[in-house]
Amino acid sequence: MDSLRSFTSTTLSNWSFPSYDERINSLAELKDPERFKLPIESELYLQLNQPVLPDVDRGHSTRFGCLLGLGATWLAILGCLISSVFIIATQGGSCVYETSLSAAGARGASFVINILLALFTDAVGYIHATSLRWALFRENRLEFNTNTRLFNSTRRSLSNWWPTNILALASLVVCYASTSQIFISGTREISSSSPPTGESFFVNGIAIFSLGVGLFGQAVIATWCMIADSRSIPTWSSNPLTNTLAYMHEGLPHRGRRCMISVRESSYSRVTQPSPVQPSAKFATRSVLYVLMLVWILACLAFVWTLALVVSCRNSVLRTGDLFRFSTSWTIIWASPTQMANDQTVTMTTQSSPDRSFATQIILGILFTCAIQCTQTMSLHCIELIVNMSRDESAWRQAYLHSKGASLASHGFVAASSSPPNIVLFSSKAILHWLLGQCLMVSFIYSGNSHGSYNFDMVYMRVFIYGCIVTALAIFSTYLVVRRPHGPQPAAWGHFQTLADLIDDWSLDPTGKLWWGDKGVCDDGIRHAGTSLRREELGDIMMDAVYAGRAKT
Repeated sequence: MDSLRSFTSTTLSNWSFPSYDERINSLAELKDPERFKLPIESELYLQLNQPVLPDVDRGHSTRFGCLLGLGATWLAILGCLISSVFIIATQGGSCVYETSLSAAGARGASFVINILLALFTDAVGYIHATSLRWALFRENRLEFNTNTRLFNSTRRSLSNWWPTNILALASLVVCYASTSQIFISGTREISSSSPPTGESFFVNGIAIFSLGVGLFGQAVIATWCMIADSRSIPTWSSNPLTNTLAYMHEGLPHRGRRCMISVRESSYSRVTQPSPVQPSAKFATRSVLYVLMLVWILACLAFVWTLALVVSCRNSVLRTGDLFRFSTSWTIIWASPTQMANDQTVTMTTQSSPDRSFATQIILGILFTCAIQCTQTMSLHCIELIVNMSRDESAWRQAYLHSKGASLASHGFVAASSSPPNIVLFSSKAILHWLLGQCLMVSFIYSGNSHGSYNFDMVYMRVFIYGCIVTALAIFSTYLVVRRPHGPQPAAWGHFQTLADLIDDWSLDPTGKLWWGDKGVCDDGIRHAGTSLRREELGDIMMDAVYAGRAKT
């Protein structure tokens, strides 16, 4: 018996068992779960080491703002349909209504309409994007707080299915193509017995109708999301910390020993020294690089368009025997009584169909503008990914000890309106869509009996200015993508698992904020960083120290 006891003791002492922490880390890494001898051990560990989670801010004020925006969109649709039907029904075959606006007044009114349209589309787009976020969650495919709304499809949610996304994109393109043709200049002959009107600005009834149709497509999808998906959305907030908390309530775990691991290395668990700079957004997801490619392609196309117009104008002037001179004028300059020096015209009539009705020409003109607007609309939509990821990272970095603290309760629209990158993007939407409409100036001559000509005049200096603004936006987007945040706080870029790992205490101070900093030395001698509701309990990160441990309990 003694020899058996001695043999057993010797065998067990020489047998290398993994330690408790090694077994726990093995499970967390999901690399070797068989090393756990007791299945209840892992479940007990995960329960005991999860942070206490407060209630989630449901974002009721943001949801109310979405409902107001959706209601305003439906009122705008109703106004578009009523006014367009009135104009089409009362103005005969011309489908245009004469106004007393000057050229400056028409351009100003068009710009205001583009601003309002950007507000409407952002409001209904926010509803669609929130629905997409939690539809991806239900399919276990949600990784980031921000996703490209029209280029991510779900398998089970029909409101975010790819045919619905195509409809939403087409509706968005139609909206912006229509706004550029609401106010058009030309002359109109009401009947053969009455003299034609002088050149003035008219309101295009068909363009207003197509604007209403485009808004209708987007409003239907947003209303669908509100009715079908509202109950399955845990929060309407756009705050990445709030959404991470909601995700953790649904089972996203907090993984230990990752207090200094950024999104770039989120799959690893190791000790590391703090870095003075953090990885940029391009290391978080490759999608931002594809967005940059699309934006720079748009900028290149604008300059190719400019060059093509200059060459075409030069050849047209030289064919008439006149001398070509490069013009920097915003308006049309005539090289001779019959030849424009800086403008090329595209007409909606052809020799094969000279009797095409005027209304048909207007519809073809809107489709022609849609084809040109498509690349710009997709580019501006995709830039939202870059801008919103930058805003997500800024929201997290406010938690740093020497910053103003990270708040979990925030109104989605207030947060967007106070974000400089978001302000730049919103302004770019209104300016670029308006300016592209100015690059495609519509002029018409209505000769009565539903006949006339509907033309686009393209001045190359306007296209050049448009290309410069697109290039400035591309440079700004590139800066946001390659910018590396400074400081030791790990970058998350809205990545949910990374945020869940970095935040070990969700308690909030009386102002509703939490802070991130050094939390001292752990039992294993390795320092730990994390969050706390008490700013004074945190210290500065020691750049020459090693971090990875769990906080003392």
